[in-house]
Amino acid sequence: YAPVVSWISVRTCLILSCILNLKTVQADYSNAFAQAYLNEEIFLKLPQGCTGRYGKKTVLKLQRSLYGLKQAAACWFDKLHDGLLDLGWKQPLPNLEPCLFVKDKVICLIYVDDCLFFGTDDAQIRSMIQDIERAGFTLTIEEDVYAFLGVEVKFSQETGTVTLLQPGLTAKIIRMAKLEAGNAKATPADKNPLGPGTDLDPAHDEDWSYPAMIGCLMYLASNTRPDIQYAVHACARYTHRPKRLHSVAVKRIVRYLLGTADKGLIFRPKQSITLDMYVDADFAGMWHAAAEEQDPVRVKSRTGYVILLAGCPLLWCSKLQTEIATSTLEAEFIALSSAMRDLIPTREIFQALAKSIGLDVPEGSALHSTVFEDNNGCLQLATVPKMTPRTKHIGVKYFWFRSKVGPKTGINIVKVQTENQLADTFTKGL
Repeated sequence: YAPVVSWISVRTCLILSCILNLKTVQADYSNAFAQAYLNEEIFLKLPQGCTGRYGKKTVLKLQRSLYGLKQAAACWFDKLHDGLLDLGWKQPLPNLEPCLFVKDKVICLIYVDDCLFFGTDDAQIRSMIQDIERAGFTLTIEEDVYAFLGVEVKFSQETGTVTLLQPGLTAKIIRMAKLEAGNAKATPADKNPLGPGTDLDPAHDEDWSYPAMIGCLMYLASNTRPDIQYAVHACARYTHRPKRLHSVAVKRIVRYLLGTADKGLIFRPKQSITLDMYVDADFAGMWHAAAEEQDPVRVKSRTGYVILLAGCPLLWCSKLQTEIATSTLEAEFIALSSAMRDLIPTREIFQALAKSIGLDVPEGSALHSTVFEDNNGCLQLATVPKMTPRTKHIGVKYFWFRSKVGPKTGINIVKVQTENQLADTFTKGL
């Protein structure tokens, strides 16, 4: 496979573009896989209608990578990777973000054969692209970034904002559900959590494919619509055996999209460039969702968190916890520990990107991040190194981040009132 750049890096560059008024260029490598030479010996049968020196016994030896080969994507990335390094590009995070390349205050993000360039000088960016072309790569240069992987990108110089939209996918979802003339809903999910149903409940009997619909909704929720993240994840848990109640829940999401089809994600950065996070958990939120008393899913808690750069969302998550928490404190602490696994590498990515374009940001522990938590017990357990008989059983697996918290590390955990907890929308239907 070919590694791809994470949306965290893409969103970070878009936010930095708002703050620093960066220039952007989009490029697409033409017939990318066929530009790479193969490392293995692969032979092909003679195509139908062609004749060879040895008749039907003639075979063709493949010299370059071909679309359809299982190693084609990896072969292409290896060629592009080596070619960029030969031209002086560097990988600041080869293990964490292998598709991030920087050179002379220019950032290059790679998603297989799509490239995004960010820099302070448009002429410098295009000069570097010409160097890539002279190195033997064939690519098509677009204007400013306007669309990436199905996501429309709209820059506004007047308001200093960037808007991410997916109108095409939203319209496709509405057509799939055949709800073009339906009534819009004000919220994407019911207040009561969605359970698995019983064997007596009728199965999904709609014309549309449940897995296909969930796949489209997940791509939409992960890129531009965090407001449906909780509702989509709740429905996605039952893809293997959907019931009619799950179909109704999916159609509610679609009806919500029907009334908000023109909405998207707006980046309006604040003056202070900080990397913060809101974390929340819903303790045993599935208790009334399961019909069977012995169903272990009833006691599962849900984790929700959102990471913000300059007040703009970089990453958001809503998922059930894998183990069973025995108290609100434990559910909140598990959510905090899981969220820290994303915050710590996100800090590294942001620092690498900011440094590559000359932005004066603190390095390492000097970068200040605030984690907002609304549970006093979890707050005390995370900031005070003290275990009790009631909490020691979670220490082995979830206390690993304690060494990352405190003034010396740049990550502080503070109290936030529940009404101001931004992550609350990722844990339950509001």
